[in-house]
Amino acid sequence: MGIFNKPNREPETVTEAYQAKITELEENLAKAVGRALDMEERAKRAELTAQIADDETRHLVKMKLEESEINIQRRIMEIESQKQREVHQIQLDYQEKLESELRAQLDRMKEMYGEVLARLPNIKLNGDVSPK
Repeated sequence: MGIFNKPNREPETVTEAYQAKITELEENLAKAVGRALDMEERAKRAELTAQIADDETRHLVKMKLEESEINIQRRIMEIESQKQREVHQIQLDYQEKLESELRAQLDRMKEMYGEVLARLPNIKLNGDVSPK
């Protein structure tokens, strides 16, 4: 058996041994290239999967931020609405208080004019003054 011999078979010539070795190396090379291509394809798939996962994560984060922004805007609107209701209530209370004070002043003025008119003599249009 020579150095390039396959088990169970003796090559007839050295050229045949070299040819057998070349064939074996070509087969091994083809297998290695196939494995390399397979690994390259797996790496590309893994990279694409990672990119898709990253894009999905970014999308979910963006959606969550938009949802938070909407919730914040909704809360701001609720607070503004509550503030407007409170301001309106304060305005109503102030108006009621002001009207009450004006009525009280009007009543005091009527009472005062009534007292003043009661003290004055009764004057008629024809110029006669008659005491009460």
